[in-house]
This record gives sequence, C-alpha cells and structure tokens, in this order.
Amino acid sequence: MCHITCPRNVHKEDSPLNNNIDKEVVEKYEEHFTISLPDVYLTTEQRNEVSALQSDIEKYVGQMQASFVVGDVSFDEWPEYIDTLKQMNVDRLVEINQEAYDTWREN
Repeated sequence: MCHITCPRNVHKEDSPLNNNIDKEVVEKYEEHFTISLPDVYLTTEQRNEVSALQSDIEKYVGQMQASFVVGDVSFDEWPEYIDTLKQMNVDRLVEINQEAYDTWREN
C-alpha cells in the first residue's frame, strides 16, 4: 500500500522541550498521519489513456490552483473551471481509476 504521511524531519532547534512535544504529538495523532490507499494496477491500455489525460489535467489544475490562490482568477469562475476539466475528460480519468479500484476490491 502507498501511504501519505506527515513529515517528521522538520528543521528546528533540537531541545528536550521540542523532543517531548514531538513525542507527544506522534503518540496522540500518528494514526491520523497516514491515509492508506490500495496499490491498484492499470492495464497497459488504461495506463496509456491515464498518461495522456493526466498530464494535461494536472498542468491545468496546477495553473488554476495558483491563479485562484493569488487572486488572478475569481472563485466566481469555479463553474467554468469545472466545465473545462469535464471537457478535458476528467470524468474518464476518474472512471479508469474507479475500474482499477473495483478490480482490486474483487481480488
């Protein structure tokens, strides 16, 4: 399984207080640091399609994310953003990943 974890190597002063705080945070919250996702496998055909779709979609999402954050694009334009993603076949990308997940669950 792949995991998304909370980084523990943060540059800070090494002190007993910081070490105790780190230890307490890890003890209390570590179970929430990890989001487990199954290792799903795509067929060659699916991989090729995902590769073609994902590249453009990720580039667009990154550009728009930055534009929304810095205020170059108003959140009033969110519906247009979603429409553009749909035109870029984001629904197909989700469908492929759902198929792979469903296959994983069946096995």
